[in-house]
Formats: sequence, structure tokens, C-alpha cells
Amino acid sequence: MIHATIFDTAENRSFWEKLSESNLKLTFADKFSDIVICDIIIIANSCTDSRAFDILKFAKSSQSFKKIPVAILSSSAETKRQIELLDMGFDDVWTLPMCGDIFMKRIDGLTAAFGKEQLSFENLLAITDDGRRGAYCVPSCDFPNIYKFVLRMLQRVRKNAQLLRMTLVTDENTSEQSANDVMFTLTRAVTSCLRRGDIISTCDKNQIIVLLIGANDEGGHLVASRIVSSFYGRCSDSSFEITYDIQEVVPNE
Repeated sequence: MIHATIFDTAENRSFWEKLSESNLKLTFADKFSDIVICDIIIIANSCTDSRAFDILKFAKSSQSFKKIPVAILSSSAETKRQIELLDMGFDDVWTLPMCGDIFMKRIDGLTAAFGKEQLSFENLLAITDDGRRGAYCVPSCDFPNIYKFVLRMLQRVRKNAQLLRMTLVTDENTSEQSANDVMFTLTRAVTSCLRRGDIISTCDKNQIIVLLIGANDEGGHLVASRIVSSFYGRCSDSSFEITYDIQEVVPNE
């Protein structure tokens, strides 16, 4: 599933929901701090040029987001306008109207292209710590390989870990957009309650996977309880409930 962060006004949410398909997860953002780890950032034409450029500049200067493609919607199909936006640094320029199939193909192509970064010794040395607090958020496609590496590392240092799954339980009458908004709240709660060495990723539309490095069973349940308390402190809607299950990760001998 591709996760897209959309910068647009609340009035246009229904447009994005109709345009997107079931394999696209949407997070709507209004300010920089709303951006979570995702696969693509899309800026709607409701944003002014200066606002759009500020978002672009923030994303490309951030260690966490600079490798994520940033696309912008343009109300003008003129070649001159498209060239101006590309010169500003946007990775793609889209014009409407656009059918859902083409929209998804553009997203698939752009995210796939950015996922093929050339691995080199120099590129690795250029990577620096982003300094962000809390757990390390990774796209779901990267999590299995990181998990395999952690298993090997734990075997070497003779340590265990805990794999925690947080599930957002919704009422059957809850709208998809409301569920997405509360899922974002859960993500923020999870991130704020974890250490920098822990790893999180989305597992499904309503689930977050957490890998707690070096934690025992008691520590894992304490973390889960802290996340639940933090979530309910942020979400006042009683129609949502959080459940969790936890499993010890024991490396193969």
C-alpha cells in the first residue's frame, strides 16, 4: 500500500477519496509537523506558490523526507507553467482532470523511481542522523528486511526484543476519513512514547507494528500501556478503541 501525504483544504477531501483507490492510504496535512513517514507528498493547487515552495523546501532539506518525491497539482496545463514548477524543484507536475487509473499510475511510477536510489559507499557516508526524537519510522515495504537484520543482530549480542501490534478498532458506521484522521493520531502517540532505537511501521489501514529493541515482556507491556494512555489523551472520540498484542522476538540459535 502506498502512503500519500496531501496538502489541501478540508473542503477537497471528498475529491481525493474518490480519486484514490483502496491501495492508497491518505494522510491530510496542514503544516510541516503533520507530515509523517510516507511514500509521496502531494501539494494541491489550493496552495499558493509561496506556500507550496515552503513545503517543498522543508521536505527536501529534511533528512527524513528529502528522498520522498514531491508532486504538485497545477490548475494550468501550459508548458511554461509546468517548466516553472519543475525548475522550482518539484519532482512531478500533474494537471486535472485526471482519471483515477492514470492518477494511480503516476503515483506508482514516481514512487518506484525514487525507490531505486543508487547504493554507494559515498552515499552511505553522506547519511547523517536526523536528530528527531522518538522511534524510527520506516515504510512498510522496508520493515521486513530491517526485521531480518535485527534478528541477526539480536543473535549476535544475545538480546531479545518485543514485537508489538497496535490495532485501531472502529465502529462500522465510521467514515474512512475519520478513521484515517484517528489513525494519524495513533501514529503520533506511538512515536512520542518510544525510544530512538525502536522501529515502527504501518501494517494495515488500522494497524501499527512496533519493534522494541532490547525490551523484555514487562517492558513491552509498559510501553503498550503508555501508548494506549497517550492515544486516549489525544483522542476524545469514544467510538474508537485501541487494542494491542505483543510477542517476544527470540533470534534463532
